[in-house]
Amino acid sequence: MQALQNPLYMFNDQATIIGGIVQTICLLMIIAISVLKPWGRRKSTKT
Repeated sequence: MQALQNPLYMFNDQATIIGGIVQTICLLMIIAISVLKPWGRRKSTKT
């Protein structure tokens, strides 16, 4: 229970939550870009 009163632990706890939120947002953006493909299909080159 003393860990919950330690300011260093609370900072790490908040940093973990913020980091998780940032990672989730980045993952959702990557998924959206790969699904929507706003630049259109790529031209295939045959050699």
